Amino acid sequence: MIKSDIESILQFNSKTELIESTLFIFDIDSTLYNVSPRTQTIVDHFLQHSKNQDLDPEAAKDLQKIKIQKSDWGFGEALERENFRSSFKFTKTLTEYWRQHFFSNDYLQFDQYYPGAVEYLNIINSHSPLIYLTGRSRQKMEAGTIDKLKHDGFPLNAENTLIMKENTEADNLYKLKVVESYMPSYQRIVIYENEPLIINTIKEKCPNIHFVFINSTHSRKENLKYNHPVIEMDYTPLL
Repeated sequence: MIKSDIESILQFNSKTELIESTLFIFDIDSTLYNVSPRTQTIVDHFLQHSKNQDLDPEAAKDLQKIKIQKSDWGFGEALERENFRSSFKFTKTLTEYWRQHFFSNDYLQFDQYYPGAVEYLNIINSHSPLIYLTGRSRQKMEAGTIDKLKHDGFPLNAENTLIMKENTEADNLYKLKVVESYMPSYQRIVIYENEPLIINTIKEKCPNIHFVFINSTHSRKENLKYNHPVIEMDYTPLL
């Protein structure tokens, strides 16, 4: 169903000129990549430091048993699922350690791309302009993002633009501004995104934009307000 839904949006078989005037926009985290392995590795490395274990030895033992699932948002949902309890200082230190390393270049190599994503984007790139629009910080994560995309075989060249955040503006407002800036140049824009808040914000302001929802994980701040084609963390049905 997803393949026919997307083909209906893109009209692959009817009007080639429409495809050439269509801009494809892809988010990265939880759209192209499962980022839970990044979080899992950061938590594992946190526990390797004896000073962290000493903050709450029982909590450290319990944390070793908890595994981050691909549908988890950060590590908090995994802790809640297992009824994890710890001292305030242990949780605070863990959170600070995770934030320091998650939003950096250091652990991006542990992200795992969703099946078929590399092949799908290369097919798209052979027909249409394609950009990446991510909430990642350019200052903190640009080098690692470029290295990871290239290493995994995602299309990234002079024609592909990697757009990253330059400030602390909310992701939904930042992405709305970027999308609006591209609208005069293209007959059609198709966005692949996992965050309902972002989809809803853009759709309300730009109703002609098409979306493909990646049903992976998100902030839980909003539910989808509109119906869109859905990808279940696997692009292979589209190949």
